[in-house]
Amino acid sequence: MLDNLKLAVAFLTRIRVGITHDTADKRLARCVSAFPAVGLLIGVCAATADMVARYLFSSLGALGASFLGAFTALSVCCVLTGALHIDGLADTLDGLLGGRDLHHTLEIMKDPRVGAAGVIGIVLDIGARLLLLGFLPETHRFAVIMIAPVVGRLCQVFGVVCWPYARKSGAGKPFAQYAGYRELGWAAGISLCITLVTFRLAHAPPLLLLGAMSGCLVAAALFASAVARRLAGLTGDVYGAMNEIAEISFIALFAVLL
Repeated sequence: MLDNLKLAVAFLTRIRVGITHDTADKRLARCVSAFPAVGLLIGVCAATADMVARYLFSSLGALGASFLGAFTALSVCCVLTGALHIDGLADTLDGLLGGRDLHHTLEIMKDPRVGAAGVIGIVLDIGARLLLLGFLPETHRFAVIMIAPVVGRLCQVFGVVCWPYARKSGAGKPFAQYAGYRELGWAAGISLCITLVTFRLAHAPPLLLLGAMSGCLVAAALFASAVARRLAGLTGDVYGAMNEIAEISFIALFAVLL
């Protein structure tokens, strides 16, 4: 389990843990069970950064400090992950909105350059999370920022296991080929345990937890289903897009239910 965690950290973040993800396909696929644990690591760093920034800029007023805290938290997430999932969202939007057919869509998604649709997607992604976190009340704020990356990575595992891979090769191919419901079960169990403990400590109502988590899973599943019909499967970029959609949906649903 520790090896899976280290491999997941090496794959999903820029943190050096003394191991690379250039390894056997089956071993790489098993590490998806630890994706939510990596999300917890990212979430703790982001939530701590938010708390520190709000304290340092408290002289700007509650709203100003809240937005600066949200900006700091998002910056930490981007630094830790190398904006990996945001890049996936941009590539996915470029391909879906600019591709003429399946082959052309996949070629656009593979292109490292970012088009207009991708840029708009990045702006909307960052803007939505800044607004949602900026207006999120201080109550349960630390827990929400910490848990959002956890459920986002759980949705990635959901996409890996439940939909086929659209390409003959690619960074996400080993996951889709070898990861199964055992890995999804482990990921779901880890996510649920992390979330229950966190929200218990934060004194958040259980229905709030279940509603926000269920809603973001449904949003990610609807997106994945729509993309899979277009591409006859998913790609690594789509996994990243699912993460972004899940995180935004979780924060938004939590705010609405709260």
